[in-house]
Amino acid sequence: MKFEKEREKVLSEIPATVKAMFGQIGFSTSDETGELVPLLVLNPYDVPPKPVRDVYWFDMFSKNKRSKKLKKMSYLVYWYGSVDPDDCYSFIEQMDFISYENGEKRDLGILPKSIQDKIDENLPLSEEEEWQVRAIKEMEEDLPKAPEERRRGNIGFKERHEMLGDAKDSDKKRKR
Repeated sequence: MKFEKEREKVLSEIPATVKAMFGQIGFSTSDETGELVPLLVLNPYDVPPKPVRDVYWFDMFSKNKRSKKLKKMSYLVYWYGSVDPDDCYSFIEQMDFISYENGEKRDLGILPKSIQDKIDENLPLSEEEEWQVRAIKEMEEDLPKAPEERRRGNIGFKERHEMLGDAKDSDKKRKR
């Protein structure tokens, strides 16, 4: 099938060092909160085709390929704890990625004491604090899993060719 060939071609062009990061858990600074939060590095085929892969990722990939900087290309990441499917993915520079192991040494994998105290006292959490709680919980759920089985933003999506197939099926039903 055309889609599988395209996917295999694209994945074969990604350097092994970058592919080795797919499914890895780590931490980076969130643009929204300015805090170091957990994330998951993704394969471009783990995300919906539009706009993340087809527009943003392929644009970045093409620019890096033309400038022969594929080994330094940014990581596509899922921010643990995100609730908005349109705003749960982004790109981070490789140098901004903190491995899970290094993050654990800095206590990044646990809730801040201030949030834990609020939970223990049944006090209301801010929206940002609730996000941090979800992020740690999602990360903890993914940790025991193999990298290829880890969460991909909890979003079910169809590939372009699957959507085209659905459209063709709808046309057939309407013609009947």
